[in-house]
Amino acid sequence: MKLLRYLAAKTQNGFRRVNHNGATTVDDIVGKILINREGTYWVDGALVDAMRHGYWYLADEINASSAEINFVYHSLLDDDSYLVLTEHNGEIVRPHPDFRFFAAMNPSTDYVGTKELNRALLSRFAVLRMDFPPPEVEALILRTRAGIPKAIGEAMVAFAAKDRA
Repeated sequence: MKLLRYLAAKTQNGFRRVNHNGATTVDDIVGKILINREGTYWVDGALVDAMRHGYWYLADEINASSAEINFVYHSLLDDDSYLVLTEHNGEIVRPHPDFRFFAAMNPSTDYVGTKELNRALLSRFAVLRMDFPPPEVEALILRTRAGIPKAIGEAMVAFAAKDRA
């Protein structure tokens, strides 16, 4: 996530992130109709906002999202790449040329509340596995990025390695 946020900033692209959890809804990502004294009005969700403005979009913890949300992603990530906003007069939203879609997840075998992605959605991605860095690099990160003294950082890395095992 930090790498994507950094690269988006370096390339002067906006960035939107949705952390999928049990409370994340299609309305959060697509949009919804709200009401006020003047009547009803449409509010874009995070995904539609990113598509319209050419932002980079991260579906974080995508394997914790609902099937309903995944089907929205299916539609967008198909070869014709658009969304139909059925609740907003059937408007068709096509992505801005700078729009990019990324997803991140933890292995479903290791994290409660996650599941395997269905093959249809998984087939729409190039998959990169990111493991933990070697212990000496992890200790260096703790020293240089977090200001943790060398001995404490090394002890933390050793503890983390035992915990991961």
